[in-house]
Amino acid sequence: IAYFLATLGPIFVLVPLLEETRPGRSVLLALPNLFGMAAQLRGAGVAIPAYFLLFTLGGVDRPLGSRASVERALVGTFVGFGIPSLRIISNQSPSVLATFQIFPLCAIGAASLWGTLRRLARPSTDSHLGAYMLAQTGFALIAAISGYAHYKYFVPRLVDGGTAALVKLFIPQYAYPQTAPDLSEAVLDFIKWDFVCTAAAIVLGSMFTLSNGLDFAAFIVASVVAGPGAGCALLFALRESRIEERRPATEKATKA
Repeated sequence: IAYFLATLGPIFVLVPLLEETRPGRSVLLALPNLFGMAAQLRGAGVAIPAYFLLFTLGGVDRPLGSRASVERALVGTFVGFGIPSLRIISNQSPSVLATFQIFPLCAIGAASLWGTLRRLARPSTDSHLGAYMLAQTGFALIAAISGYAHYKYFVPRLVDGGTAALVKLFIPQYAYPQTAPDLSEAVLDFIKWDFVCTAAAIVLGSMFTLSNGLDFAAFIVASVVAGPGAGCALLFALRESRIEERRPATEKATKA
């Protein structure tokens, strides 16, 4: 749980919140909280693949929205999702697990509170460049967090137990023996299936942003060195840089 929440968890929160800010995105991509609630009610293994399927089919390569909206997305991710994640990483008791189910509401609340405080504290200083730099900072933070978790949770198990230990840790069982499995074992296996489906959707969704072979090579290197969260964050950061490079031409065409 800790490895997944620290590596890929921030990706499936930040990307939908950023896509919500883009002009011209589809109606469904404008409702990230809907997918967050669906992840809690139906399982992340169902909701997140559905989101990234829509992202792949209906995403738009247009500049991000205002700086204020990107700030809210970052606060919703690193505060609204980050604090419940830290709690569950440090204490995986049933009560904490139950509390974690409301993380979409925490993300909404944190983002809304930040937006209110921002409006009260200072006048708007929105700029496309500011929004772009903030988004890139968010992806850099995700890569750093992923790298930390990679060397804290993944690498030690690989060194101590080899690939067999990793398979046992991450890969769910395909079949149970004839006797009924222990309840805790069955719950753990369900969580593994949820994580596998979610991780696959995030990785595939990020790979659909590839523009050339160098991007793919960079993704592989980043994933091996700092975990899959870093690889996915790198691909989304590269996508933002390409969109930003095309922004003047896009704005000129829009005005024309």
